[in-house]
Amino acid sequence: MMIPLLVLLAALAPGVAEQTVPQFTPLRQQFEGYPLWVPVDEAFTADGDLREGLFAPHTRSTLARQFAVSAGPGEPQKPGSDCLGGSASTGLHFSGPDRTLLDLTRGASRIAAGTIVAATPGFLEGLAGTLLELRVDESLKGRFSAASIFVFYPYVYHRSGRVTVCRSDLRYNLRPGAGNRALFFSFYPSRDVGDTLFEHRPNHLMLEGADGLLETEPAFRDPAAPHGFGDSVEHVRD
Repeated sequence: MMIPLLVLLAALAPGVAEQTVPQFTPLRQQFEGYPLWVPVDEAFTADGDLREGLFAPHTRSTLARQFAVSAGPGEPQKPGSDCLGGSASTGLHFSGPDRTLLDLTRGASRIAAGTIVAATPGFLEGLAGTLLELRVDESLKGRFSAASIFVFYPYVYHRSGRVTVCRSDLRYNLRPGAGNRALFFSFYPSRDVGDTLFEHRPNHLMLEGADGLLETEPAFRDPAAPHGFGDSVEHVRD
C-alpha cells in the first residue's frame, strides 16, 4: 500500500504534480515496505507533522536532528542540530586515496558527464540531503543503465511552510542545482534494483562553475588538474 500512497501525495502536493517522483526498489530486504527516498513535500503534513510511517523505525531518531518546525506563523524557524557549525559529524566518511583526477578516473567503475536537471530535497533512509537527477550526456567509463541517474548529495537547507530541513558537512561544500553540468565518478554499486540511485562520497562529484571553471570539494588535491570543466572532461575521456 506504500507506493499508491506516495503517488497520491505527489499528485496533491503543490509544485510536485508535474514532476516525476522516482520510486526506488531497495536491494536489501530489511527496507521492504519503506521507500528508500522520501521528498520533503511528502515527508510532512501541511501542519508540519512528520509522516513517521514512511520511515523505518531505526531511522527516526536521526530524522529528529535534521528538521525543525516553527511553533506558529511569524515565529523564527531554527535549523536542526546537524546544521549548526557545519560540522563533519554526519554523512559518510572519506576513506580512500581518490584525491586526484587520475586517481578518480582509474578507480571509478563508471564515470558520467552530464547535466543536473532537477535537485529535490528529501530523505534517503532517514538521512537528509538533496537528490540530484543527472542526465547522462556521455558515459566516459563503463555504462549506466538509464539515460538519467539519481545522485544523493548529503547537503540540504530547505524551508517548506513551517518546516526547515537541513544538513551540512564541511566535506560537501558544493551547492549543485538544476542546470549545472557535472562529472560523477561511481565507485560503488547503486542502491536500487533499477541501477539508478547512487550515493555521493567526498570528491566523487565535480561541477562546472562560473566562467566554465571546475568546482571541486576540499578532499580534491590535484595541482596538475585542468582548471576548466570542459578540459577536465577531455582529460578524463583521454
